Amino acid sequence: MATISTHFFFLGYHSSTNVLVPEALESVPIGLAGFVLGVFGFAGVIARPITGGLLDLGRHQLWLRIGGIATIIAFLGYSLNLGPWGFIPFRILHGTAMGFFATGLLALVAEALPINRRGLGLGIFQTANTLSLFYGPLLMKNVTEAFSLELAFLLGAISTGIALISAAAIGDPKSIVKKPFPSRWILVNPINGISSRAILPMMIFLSTATGYMAITGLLPKFAAARDIAGYPIFWQAAAIGQLFSRSLSGGLSDRFGRGTVIVPMLLLMSVGLITLSIANTVPMLLLAGLVIGLANAGVQTTISALVVDRSSEKDLSSSLATYTLAWDFGAILGQTGFGLLVISLGMSNVFLLLTLLPLGAILLYFRKLR
Repeated sequence: MATISTHFFFLGYHSSTNVLVPEALESVPIGLAGFVLGVFGFAGVIARPITGGLLDLGRHQLWLRIGGIATIIAFLGYSLNLGPWGFIPFRILHGTAMGFFATGLLALVAEALPINRRGLGLGIFQTANTLSLFYGPLLMKNVTEAFSLELAFLLGAISTGIALISAAAIGDPKSIVKKPFPSRWILVNPINGISSRAILPMMIFLSTATGYMAITGLLPKFAAARDIAGYPIFWQAAAIGQLFSRSLSGGLSDRFGRGTVIVPMLLLMSVGLITLSIANTVPMLLLAGLVIGLANAGVQTTISALVVDRSSEKDLSSSLATYTLAWDFGAILGQTGFGLLVISLGMSNVFLLLTLLPLGAILLYFRKLR
């Protein structure tokens, strides 16, 4: 049920992030479009640590339901198509809801996995997420062209509703040992949801998440500038790479060690970004998508297993919330920060600049984490 839930939840997320919201902002100046896209990450940076602290108290299903309902409201708000400024409150709501739903679901799964097959289990779980990337953006692009952008956003709300129902069917195995709510300040204090054990792994994953999130915001304009038609095919290639990577990377890291997978995947991410920076044909775009999907998924799956390795049952949820902050910081840096750099550097140079982040992460891994 968790696998079904994450599939349908991320069907809406991938479609909105990679195609629908950028399409809605296509005529908006790139600086403003980057801000509207990146405000999602600002909301997540605040929400995820609070989520982690709350999930450590138990009551996983409560936070899952709050996150699912809020995500549905966000999609309904997108469907109103109120323009860039009208999108902002719904982007904030969506970013906040992601913290509650995605982190809560991941915590439920992580608690159930056996230690010696943890990487494999997380890889299988995240594969369902990737399957939605394979067809979701292209499907929603076709719905937009055949019908309307508004209908595509409504389909995202329906998909989230299916995810919410599936998540509710899992139950909450930790509910019988739930802890009482503390004082109001402790309840909302984000420091409670930050795990020091997960900060370094989060920074490693941030090095690839930043480039990945930058692509989600810049790809439509990049493809238009290079006159490459049908750019959502990039996401299909990325999904194929991710499926292959998730099916192998977790199990390989269980057997040979986490670093055996992490370091080559970080190198591969830099290769993929270089390939994207020079892409001017569909085959080049496909190759870049394949390599970037393979690398980013390999890092994410293995780092998530590493985070669970380093956590105790008492702080597992806050550790996972800290690790998933990489997506939110990645949205801020990639979509807003590097989106603004495009104005002065150009898109190709921005993609080249992003290649330095995974290389820096390799250094960080060997000096601080290994």
